[in-house]
Amino acid sequence: MKPYPDQQKSIDEILDHFQTKQKLLFQLPTGGGKTALFSFIAKKFKEGKVLIVAHRDELINQTATTLRTIGVTVETVVASKKKLHHNSHAYVAMIQTLKNRLKSDDSFLKDVGLIIIDEAHLLMHEEIFKYYPNAKILAVTATPTVLKKVNFTKCSICSTVHSEVVQCCGYETYEYSRRFTLSEIYEEIILGSPISQLIYNDRLVRDVNYEIGGIDRNALTIDAKTGDYDTKSTDEYFGQFDVVGNYEAIARGKKTIVFCSSAKTNLIAYNAFKDAGYENVKLFDSVNDTENRKKVLEWFKNTPDAILLNVNCFTTGFDEPTLECVILNRATLSLSLFLQMVGRGGRKCDEIYKPSFIVIDGGGNIETHGKWSDEIDWESHFYGTNEKPKPKKEALEQVKQCVECGIIHPKNAVECPSCGFSEPIKEVELKLSKEIAVLTDEIPLPNGKKIVEYCVRIGKDKNFAWLILQNQIIDLFIRHSVTLGMYQKSIRNEKFEQSIRRIIKEPYQSIQGSTLEGGTMRTKAWVVNKVKTKLDKYYESHSRSSNSATNLHSVQ
Repeated sequence: MKPYPDQQKSIDEILDHFQTKQKLLFQLPTGGGKTALFSFIAKKFKEGKVLIVAHRDELINQTATTLRTIGVTVETVVASKKKLHHNSHAYVAMIQTLKNRLKSDDSFLKDVGLIIIDEAHLLMHEEIFKYYPNAKILAVTATPTVLKKVNFTKCSICSTVHSEVVQCCGYETYEYSRRFTLSEIYEEIILGSPISQLIYNDRLVRDVNYEIGGIDRNALTIDAKTGDYDTKSTDEYFGQFDVVGNYEAIARGKKTIVFCSSAKTNLIAYNAFKDAGYENVKLFDSVNDTENRKKVLEWFKNTPDAILLNVNCFTTGFDEPTLECVILNRATLSLSLFLQMVGRGGRKCDEIYKPSFIVIDGGGNIETHGKWSDEIDWESHFYGTNEKPKPKKEALEQVKQCVECGIIHPKNAVECPSCGFSEPIKEVELKLSKEIAVLTDEIPLPNGKKIVEYCVRIGKDKNFAWLILQNQIIDLFIRHSVTLGMYQKSIRNEKFEQSIRRIIKEPYQSIQGSTLEGGTMRTKAWVVNKVKTKLDKYYESHSRSSNSATNLHSVQ
């Protein structure tokens, strides 16, 4: 196991910066190989032991396995392990367990010279730094931005900043808020390869995006604690988004994860799938009755057309390369959360042929944040140069009158501060929207060279390559929402065969001319007829039941 050239470049850059800096932040997209990269750094580090900190069991296990694979000795620090031997080069620690052990014994881990923080944007780790004042610190994240706000006051005359409201230059200072930046913890940011470059280098697969337009985000309220939309204001809309209808129109039969806004909308979407006849669906959140996380993930991994609904559970520490579709049944103000959710689908996979993955955005997130594969100026997020402080306004005019005692009080108060009366919460009747997300990307045409490369990697023959080509062409019909009427018209006016022959021109030459086994000569007419036969069966089954869960790729 060796680092890729771009990973080696980043490793060298990080180690070079440690000559003059103590606390560094490294950014690399999800799927770019962060675990492998910082494992190689741990192996190279010779100025003491290395402490790697994560927050999920999956990340602990993945990191320990990677370290051992490249020859680094490891001890894990988890709740179930009560004693350490201190005879390994690296510790891999669960953050909460480590905090508890250090509070009881501040010398619990010995000779730590380098601390590596995984998923640094979660802001869970800073308090452990005080135990190792001389250690180098490398924080790693795909998304170096947070929603945390910092409040301060500033004099309008001399611009002096104060931590509280005071008199300055004869005037009372005015309150402002600004976004907290990770440059307040770390000295410098080092950037790895961007998503677009990793896609170009065939290390990630590209996103194909579908969006619901015209979402009024101004109608959603913001939770002052989280900085994101509160669930009360999002439940009404995201209980109406037709998750099942969009899945059937765009991603039927593909392994899919759905991110919902709350446990309530998670259950609504789950029941909608069950009512539509789907058995291959599970939900997972902290409220509804669900199976344990490990069991759910095992089911998801082993079920080809699985549909998994969740609320903020599988954004980090979750790696399933066979995932083919991400549905956002929610809105978020967090760029980090958006990229983490969508990034679950970007990993390459050899278990299935996966040239791209689908994103169905029901929450206006792409309109707000851009597409997952767009270039992002991470330095401006790190240093805070992309945002100006905003005056902190108190919504004093937002009031209501208590129906019990008549006193005027803030509109957002849960109960009357005078008499304690609390108005009953009105249940909103949810009316399902029938709107289907619109394709906003050009769908990539089948690539024969990549199909052949994939078949070589997994040891499949030429017949398997032809099957992949057929399925990819049929995917084009589904993703472009080609109706039965449009399909039949193309047959009648003879445009169908012309289109298919144009699409298969390069793939046909690449597959037919390859050295794959199973070298029976196939004509272009044979490919066209195979595609037509599968499409006929698909449209026949689809017209019989619009709720059918038939996987198109199973039609032979």
